[in-house]
Amino acid sequence: MGKRFKIRAGATLTALVMLVMLLTSTAAQAGAEVTYATGIFATWSVSDTSDWEATSDENDATYIYATSPNKDHFLNVDNTSIGDDDTINGVTVWVRARSVGGSGQPEKMKIGVYTYAISDWSSPITVSRDTFTDYSHTWDVNPYTQQAWTKQELNDLQIGLYSSTVGSGEEIRVSEIWTVVLGEQVTTAQAGVEVTFDRRLSGDRVGQHKAPPLSPVTMTITATVSSPVDSAVIVDYFPKDWSVVDGNGGTVIHNETHNKIEWDVGTVSDSVSKSYVIESPQRTLPPTKYYFHFELTYGGGSVVSDDWMMIVADPLGEETLEIQSLAKVYIDSTPPELGKAYPEGTESSPTTIDPGASVTFWIYIWERVEDPAKPLKEIRSVEFRIGIGSWYTMAVEHDRGFVFKATYMNVPLPTAKGVYRVDFKAVDDVGLQDIESHYFEIG
Repeated sequence: MGKRFKIRAGATLTALVMLVMLLTSTAAQAGAEVTYATGIFATWSVSDTSDWEATSDENDATYIYATSPNKDHFLNVDNTSIGDDDTINGVTVWVRARSVGGSGQPEKMKIGVYTYAISDWSSPITVSRDTFTDYSHTWDVNPYTQQAWTKQELNDLQIGLYSSTVGSGEEIRVSEIWTVVLGEQVTTAQAGVEVTFDRRLSGDRVGQHKAPPLSPVTMTITATVSSPVDSAVIVDYFPKDWSVVDGNGGTVIHNETHNKIEWDVGTVSDSVSKSYVIESPQRTLPPTKYYFHFELTYGGGSVVSDDWMMIVADPLGEETLEIQSLAKVYIDSTPPELGKAYPEGTESSPTTIDPGASVTFWIYIWERVEDPAKPLKEIRSVEFRIGIGSWYTMAVEHDRGFVFKATYMNVPLPTAKGVYRVDFKAVDDVGLQDIESHYFEIG
């Protein structure tokens, strides 16, 4: 997310910003008709009417996908809005992806750029089998020229994907792809005025970018001006899932996507600060990223701050749930250890199980507690699944201390020979969760 400016006539304001070039269906600039099209290579399949529509609608239900390895796919991006005098410090390509149908070695992809008729790729990236996840790779300089990126190179840029590892019956899906350009942007604001922004968060177990669920968070925002401005209004925009508890004299306004709180502050000769108390929403898994930004408007100008990212996560300094690395499978009363890092790691090879064997899964779970005086948390549930199959509930018992043991007898094993992944998922009574994957082989 980047800094946005509402500009009126005047001199210049210099600020470090992140400019986002998203694949969209609207013209990038006034008077220009921008056609978004497939790039130089296009070998992935499309679940929507076009590849750029499938990867620009912020919807995980539409995507492009690869069902075999060694397939590349590029897309054109819209022209950058960066100015002719701006310095470009790097280009990051972001991809939102997941894999489906995986059972053996992890599915992998590369992120790439196409410039001056050459393609340049990231190292292989393991794609999540559980949920759509954001991945990225940054090019500090143009990989062909080995010099700083130019505006024309960005306008000519194509961004793409390469399926490195995809097995039979598996696919990699990409629902979004976009670029972020890092640079120093020269913009316009009121003559002779430079504006800087600051945000500070406080509260019980509150960090600068993390807050516990359903907890009060004190937001303090400060705008500093280099010379006096009149008729100033300070506005803070916050996500609709957050609720103001104490506005401290501010006016709260709601809309469909973001809410805001604003204060009329009149003349500002140096800096102005406002604080208010807002309540965080319920925790989600995986954690949702929430973005805040605030704006200072005044006679002759208006400037918006960088986005401030927040997540709602485990309370700082409290418990975390952790599945112990040791997971075993009982075959005829013998407990060989399941392979945890197979096939890429060196920790162990997968356990080999004969077809039709009677198998029991057995795994340890512990609650890591920083304060031993705190009461023991109960493990609410432990489940496992093989590949992307159904989840099975395991029997849980307290073993010792903060350690619990989960078992499942007569595991419903696959009938076909091959290497399979088994995921173990544990959840405690306050909603903390951990998932760990192991591997075994039928053969």
